[in-house]
Order: sequence, then structure tokens, then C-alpha cells
Amino acid sequence: MKKDFQLLGVVLVLGIFAWDSLQSNEVDSPMAGMIRLFGPDRFFMEPPGSYGGQRHKAIYDAVKTESQMSLLDSLSKLDAAREKVLAETSALWSEAKSRTDLPTLLRLEAMRDRLDGSSLTKMDEAPDQSPEEKEIIGKWNSYMDTLEELLLKLRVTGVSTYGRRLTDLKDTLVSEESLQEAQIVNAEIERALNLSKSLRGSGVEPASPAEPVREPAVEIPKDLRNKGGHYYAYIKEGLSWDEARSACESLGGTLVILDSDSEVDWIRDWLREENTQAWIGLSRKTMQSEFVWLDGGELEAGLWAKNQPSNSEGELVAYMGIRGINDSEPAKKGIEGFICEWSNRPTRNR
Repeated sequence: MKKDFQLLGVVLVLGIFAWDSLQSNEVDSPMAGMIRLFGPDRFFMEPPGSYGGQRHKAIYDAVKTESQMSLLDSLSKLDAAREKVLAETSALWSEAKSRTDLPTLLRLEAMRDRLDGSSLTKMDEAPDQSPEEKEIIGKWNSYMDTLEELLLKLRVTGVSTYGRRLTDLKDTLVSEESLQEAQIVNAEIERALNLSKSLRGSGVEPASPAEPVREPAVEIPKDLRNKGGHYYAYIKEGLSWDEARSACESLGGTLVILDSDSEVDWIRDWLREENTQAWIGLSRKTMQSEFVWLDGGELEAGLWAKNQPSNSEGELVAYMGIRGINDSEPAKKGIEGFICEWSNRPTRNR
């Protein structure tokens, strides 16, 4: 009985020590290091200086939570790759130990500590390393590249989602004549847009086919339409997707980016009025990659037309019809026009 109480006492002490260690962050791991460096507080975007009402704050908190959950889920899956590299390193370490190969043991011990710690930097190869060691270093560096791409993609998605939801909120506030709150929300939309552009400059940008693009001679039409503070123009010119993109940019805008469900419905109704189709700012780099908007945002599910995307060879861009979005080759014939979008009212060039 006395021994049982002693054992119970030891278990309790160890349990309390382990809990205290977790609370004080003494237990570390690459997962913990990733979360510290990239989230949750700094992963999505800094909170706004002021909110345009409780609905604005609720949107910020919801997107932040969604971003945190996506981050943790993705990191847990990615961490399995690190565990595999660590296991290979440990196997090499055991082999070197059996040979009493002290120099190799010391190198592998340092590598193992790095893999099992919270370091998130690439490793350099050394001349005295074996091919197996260099292979492990190559896998670790590939893991780090994947991690960097993942974090950037998740952040772009979070910022894009935030901007879309705020755009819908701004439309609602304007309809309610809550203009002061709408003004604050509009400033926050601009902040999200600027961050999105900054992230796009960091490497998140869909590539269009590398073909020569002629500069089409187009002008801003008189009949601009306005929605949520943005301006839109349907330009009826039979251009390729690349030429349409170039035309919008030459006019100070962009091929339309559909940031909200209300914007999608509004554009679809517009095209139904015109009984036409139009190029939009959606493309992908390769047949194996996902479609993304020109600002790096992901395409929401449910916007494709029936049986789309068809994923036929060479279909790297998209156009909008009255039944939804369709994938297409960039030089597809029969697309009669395109829609340009501006965040502020453009100055007409005639």
C-alpha cells in the first residue's frame, strides 16, 4: 500500500511538471515554432484601428478563426513530412553509431537536433557529407519551400475572403444609410486590397500563357456602372484573354475580380441583359494547378457553370456567361467582350 501511494505521488508530480512545462512553452517543436512565427495573431492580418460596427468585428474575428484553423490543419499534415525526414536521420545516426564513426555521428546529431527543434531555416551542404546526408538536407530544404508556399497561399486566401465579406457588408451598410460605418469598412477594404497586392508581389500571381500581347486601342466607355464604390465597364471587343487583361490595365483597371456572391449575381444579370459572355480575371499557371483571381484570391466553389471546368488541354483562363464561369483557351473565338473593374472612378480618355 505504501509503495502504491509513493508511485501515485511520483505520477502526480510528473503530471504537474509536464503541465507547467506546456504552459510556460518549455516543450518546443517545429509545429510550435511555426505557430509562433506565422500565427495565429500575426498570420492573417493586424486588427483594424477601428471597426465599422459589430458586424465588421464579427467578420474580422470569423476570418481570423478560419485562417487559424486552416493553418493548424495544414501544418499538422505538413509536419508528417518533417517526422519522416527525422526518422531517416535517426536511422543514419544509428548506423554511424554501429561503425563508431564519430565525425558522422556529430554531424547527424546536429541535424537531428535541428529537425527536432524549432528551427525553420534551410540547411547547407558540406563537402564531407555522405550522399545520404545530402539527400536528407535536400528533403528538409524542399519541406521548407513547401511550408513557405503554403503559408503565403493561406494568407492570401484569408485576406481575399475578408475583402469579399467586407464588400457585402459595405453594400448592406449603404442600403441602411449607415454611412459612417460604411466609410470605415471601405477603408478596411482598401487596406485588405493593398495587402493582397503586396502578397501578390511576393510570388502569388497566376501566370498567363507567354505569348506576345498586342496593346489594343480601347477607351473607357461612357456608360460605367457602379457597385459598392467600384466602377465597371463592359467593353465589346473580340480580344484574346491576354489582350483583354492588357487593355484593362492600360486603362488603370483590371479584368473583373468577383469578390462576393452579390457581385457574381450582379455581373451575371448584366451579361444576361447584354445576352453575351465576357472574359474575367481568373486563370491558372498550368493544367495541374488551381484557378485563382488576378489578386491571388481563390475561386469559391459553386460559381462554375454546369459541367465546368471541362479541363480540356490548354484551358488556362476563364470567361463568365449567363449560366456561370467557364474555362477556356486564352485565344478562344466567340467571346465578344470583357469587363474591366476600377476601385475608384476612372478618368475617361476621350
